[in-house]
Amino acid sequence: MAPGLEELAAFYAALARVFAFGDAEVYALAGVFARIGAAVSLAPGFGETSIPVRIKLGAAVALTALAWPAVAPLASARPAPETAFDLGFLIGAEAICGLALGLSVRMLIFALQYAGSIAAQATSVAQILGGGVTPDPMPALGALLTLAGIALALAAGLAEKLVAAIIASYAVLPYGALPI
Repeated sequence: MAPGLEELAAFYAALARVFAFGDAEVYALAGVFARIGAAVSLAPGFGETSIPVRIKLGAAVALTALAWPAVAPLASARPAPETAFDLGFLIGAEAICGLALGLSVRMLIFALQYAGSIAAQATSVAQILGGGVTPDPMPALGALLTLAGIALALAAGLAEKLVAAIIASYAVLPYGALPI
């Protein structure tokens, strides 16, 4: 085994004993966490650069705990990976699925930024106040639209809708399969 894999296997074994999970359930939980963590890293409100990584990690853990009861039968049906390559493929495939989901939602924020830039250019107020909300220079109108869009999405229950979308994604993007 490669360095570090023994510690990872020992950690998963300890986690299985604590929660009375079998090996398949622990690896399934890690896969579900990889999908949700990747989606959270790009989701509006959670994936912003101003949000600390620990907060994003806590949100991913909390959303995984919410999604696990619905996803557990689908994910646990697959046998536990037997080699490190199988585990890496499983985690990688789930992370790619999560990134695809998060990026699809993030495109709405990109559209708001673009619309704000166009509106600012049309009204000749581009860069009147400079950037502030995002690390990239953006017209004030674009920053206002972006911030308003994120606030509206969070007020409308983005977290619940994100969990529901991730649960529904297992029907389209099966557990452990690459979205090809």
